[in-house]
Amino acid sequence: MEHSALVAIYADQIAGILGWDGDRAALMRACLSHDWPEVESGDMPGPFKRATVDGAKLDEYENSVYERRFGGNPNNDDDPTIGHMLKTADLLEAVLFLVSERRLGNQGVVSALLSNYALLVKSLNSYPLRQRQNLMFLINGAIRDEWEGQDGVLDPQLESAGELLKGVIPI
Repeated sequence: MEHSALVAIYADQIAGILGWDGDRAALMRACLSHDWPEVESGDMPGPFKRATVDGAKLDEYENSVYERRFGGNPNNDDDPTIGHMLKTADLLEAVLFLVSERRLGNQGVVSALLSNYALLVKSLNSYPLRQRQNLMFLINGAIRDEWEGQDGVLDPQLESAGELLKGVIPI
């Protein structure tokens, strides 16, 4: 649940940075419920899941879990921006977690960190250029903060400490 809560917090921050005036309740529902099918399947690391699982079959399975256990999929498919912000926030949370693990000495996460960071950057292609640049600047600042042991919050006014964008995280 910690992951889903952090995804919701990051998505809310992203929505604010983008100036998005859509349905925040729908965004929060999508974020807080995006991993519900893992109640049955268990949590599979993203790189493993992408390398071994047929995406269409996984979607079919997850939709059946949503329907059977929770009465339908709570994600709002009417607004594609919700899906874009959810994806960006989900990848950001994964990257920040992996940065924290690497900072603590876990060498085994480097490959996953790099691949998730690449996916995070790719997810920004969903946004207009100016918003993409702003998000990239803030994301790199959050990553830098996480590397320095801070909170990884995107909004610089909410930072607990640390400097924004000193450079690339040391791997």
